[in-house]
Amino acid sequence: MTPEKPAQAWGHFLPDQDATEYVTAIRQEQSNGLFHLIAGALSSQGLSILSAEIHTQPGRIAWDRFLVQDADYEGTPPPYRIEQVCKQLVQSVDFDNPKPPVFRRVWKSQSTFDAANSRTQPTQIRFDNSTSETNTIITVFAYDRIGLLYDISKTLFDLKLDLQVAKVSTHLDQVVDVFYVSDLNGQKITEPTRLYTLRHSLLRAIEAVEPRS
Repeated sequence: MTPEKPAQAWGHFLPDQDATEYVTAIRQEQSNGLFHLIAGALSSQGLSILSAEIHTQPGRIAWDRFLVQDADYEGTPPPYRIEQVCKQLVQSVDFDNPKPPVFRRVWKSQSTFDAANSRTQPTQIRFDNSTSETNTIITVFAYDRIGLLYDISKTLFDLKLDLQVAKVSTHLDQVVDVFYVSDLNGQKITEPTRLYTLRHSLLRAIEAVEPRS
């Protein structure tokens, strides 16, 4: 990375997992907010995010790793497709030319809506202020959908929380997302009113289903 090119992205197919791994390395004076931009860029390309990890290292270098499935291709995506996604990832963190992600609009059959309505497991949001010395750990259990990770991480950003570590895993149609966050002063989120606001903001973001026709 150089001052002229503060962001780089790589991608390669993993045959044993039938998925593509994308890695970004981004040097920013302010790294807060990068994760939701990258998640949005991947979702805008029609990619299903299976797992994700983010780590911010000294020097404000954010390393993000995403494992995704590309519904447009069976097996290994062609090189131009991986190059296209990498280009989109780099563009997504260009703060001089911010562009919100545009998710694909797809038709949903009645059976899709019936399946959504039949889900019986409620969304769960748990806070842990004892495991980490410096961060509040937020664990989210929810059903997966297009743009879900973007909506969750953008909500954290909008609430002025600094995301230090994110671990995301998808099992069939359910996700377990773990976020290590602090406020902008590096403190845990312990005030009851703020935790209440955080919980309900996340629930609204997770459970809001925008029709994509």
